[in-house]
Amino acid sequence: MLSSVLTAALLALQAPQSVLAGPIHAPDLQRRDDRRPTPSKSEVEDMMEPWNDYGIEHVFYTLTQTEAKKWANDHFDDFSRITIWDTDEDLQNGPIWEDYGEVQNLWVEVYTEQAQGVAWVMYVDGSKIPSNSESAYDNIEKTILERNAKDDGNTLFEVIQVSAANTNEIYQILPVDVRDFSGCSWHGEAPDCDAQCPDGTNEITRSHYGDDPNGKCTGHGKKVFCCPA
Repeated sequence: MLSSVLTAALLALQAPQSVLAGPIHAPDLQRRDDRRPTPSKSEVEDMMEPWNDYGIEHVFYTLTQTEAKKWANDHFDDFSRITIWDTDEDLQNGPIWEDYGEVQNLWVEVYTEQAQGVAWVMYVDGSKIPSNSESAYDNIEKTILERNAKDDGNTLFEVIQVSAANTNEIYQILPVDVRDFSGCSWHGEAPDCDAQCPDGTNEITRSHYGDDPNGKCTGHGKKVFCCPA
């Protein structure tokens, strides 16, 4: 059973609007004397500790909340993929915060910072995700993911975009976006994936999955993305 403090924090995510796809709105009917102040960031980090694990693949999304939740849950046993909404699916009751939106945004920030290994972003198709000023992906998540995926000292290795229209269509978008290159290909077969670029090509990036969402490298080897020299 999750702690009462964790229960309280996660309940704030049960608004009808998607935290990751649109504006945040507080519940209309709440007693003022039941509301609690916003927890500190360190308190939220403690609340998120059960999901702070390299083996858990965090799934983000924009415009595709329902599809992303289903995709993550369908693969949970294989790859332990979760969305932010999976963390509160069993919670029914709890206190309400004085600043509902502030708590939600803080929760999203910590959830994003704790993404390790492979993180996923689902969009409606395989095209590049356009800017959306009302999306938490643009306002919070994208900046954190870009920073952490490009930091060699961080435990976030890569971010992969998956198409909601065809979940077999995936593209690494961080630390590099492979769609920016032409005439290139992935090399390496799961599970070992100990691949090298063929002669006459240069290595651009490495990946746990490459272009196969069901072919994850399980050892230290990675698939390599190679372009003509």
